[in-house]
Amino acid sequence: MDVFEEADRFVVKAEVPGCSVSDIEVTLSGQELTLRGEKRAEEEPAGKGRRLRSERRFGKFLRTVELPCAVQEDEVLAAVRNGVLRVVLQKKEEARPKSVRLRVEDEEPGAGTA
Repeated sequence: MDVFEEADRFVVKAEVPGCSVSDIEVTLSGQELTLRGEKRAEEEPAGKGRRLRSERRFGKFLRTVELPCAVQEDEVLAAVRNGVLRVVLQKKEEARPKSVRLRVEDEEPGAGTA
């Protein structure tokens, strides 16, 4: 799983090749994002021979990541394309970095006061 942070959002990517969308679950609890699912093994037709080698992985998976700030629960998007699950989570407004211009004075702050 890869997690990217941008100014206004997080993007999480996870490889889920061979998984059906119905076998993938994405949940958000506070700042904790959980991806779980299952890649089901293909059924071997009876009487069609025997498997000599099996290197593909099947079974359940679970990944959890704690995001560093709050996100907007109602604006989470998740989609699978070419075997990659992509989850986009918008940061809450108060969590986004803000730029504030400060006034610069000619003398040291607090100078002249006793």
